[in-house]
Amino acid sequence: MLKENFQYLLAYCGFCCKWESATLFSLVFGGICYYGGQRFIGAINGVLVFGIIISFAALVGIACGDLSWSSLLRANFEAVPKSVPIISLAFVYQFSCFLVFFRAPWRGQRGIQAPRLCR
Repeated sequence: MLKENFQYLLAYCGFCCKWESATLFSLVFGGICYYGGQRFIGAINGVLVFGIIISFAALVGIACGDLSWSSLLRANFEAVPKSVPIISLAFVYQFSCFLVFFRAPWRGQRGIQAPRLCR
């Protein structure tokens, strides 16, 4: 999402190629991560998280205008069997992410470490 917004900004400034915007995006945020200190990166992260929260709140606020509150009191139980595969897929995905993070064979005693390719 941030990369696409960056592409729109660059297209407005006159950069129309995707590789130019991707390269500039990588250089800007890679430079921030490489040269920025821990506090600076934390501040950038806080600004980005705040932007996501504000955009979500605005989206919810806009969507609440057309909401039919009486429809929330009715249940559509015919849709439950169709949603079970999606819910089970979400559980499998979350569980596999948990296994990769916590049960990875290359996990050392002090956190996750890269696997050794050469001995």
